Amino acid sequence: MPYKSLFPSIPIETQPFGQRLLDAFWKHSISNPSKKAMISAENPEHFVTYQNLYLHSLSVSAFLESKGFGHGDMAALVLPNSWEFVEIIVGAALRGGGISGASVLFTDFELERQFIDSKSKIVFCADNSLERVMKAAKNCKNIHTIVVLQVSDLELERQFIDSKSKIVFCADNSLERVMKAAKNCKNIHTIVVLQVSDRSLPYPELPFGIIPYTSVISNSSTIKSSFN
Repeated sequence: MPYKSLFPSIPIETQPFGQRLLDAFWKHSISNPSKKAMISAENPEHFVTYQNLYLHSLSVSAFLESKGFGHGDMAALVLPNSWEFVEIIVGAALRGGGISGASVLFTDFELERQFIDSKSKIVFCADNSLERVMKAAKNCKNIHTIVVLQVSDLELERQFIDSKSKIVFCADNSLERVMKAAKNCKNIHTIVVLQVSDRSLPYPELPFGIIPYTSVISNSSTIKSSFN
């Protein structure tokens, strides 16, 4: 039997996901510039502020723009739980694109299938997943850039790899272009997250899980209202 909530309905959002989050980062960075937005579970002394999230999200977006990443494009993420995930998903959303997250435990074959099925153009991966990502990407003609995030002490080969340093900072003229692009991204039904099932599991026929901008923002508003 269906039940009706006692709480008032959450209005459907009309603002694009990336811009909505960027505005929230900006608001919090102005009112609380040193407030911690995320902390490391292993070491609480390692954290990022809302100001960090704001600037880094813009930097990721500018980096993606330089790589020709635009509306409807997908970026694959092969990362452990980390604060960079937030910056990448917001940066991709500001360009009108989306992300498809893959498990760091996937084999190169499983990664290859996800890269192909999601039509990803760029891969953000942890350094300790690089070898499997490189093997998987060899057969994926859409992938033209692999960005490596340093999460361990491994020595990396830098050929064909963009280091993280290129997405932490960006020039002022890039910021203006990014903000203009963000304001022009008005399609709230664009895919922001593409969940891909593991095709090696017993149920390979399971469909993709497509999450549009409007669902993410509306669900976020629901969670936010719980804390008010």
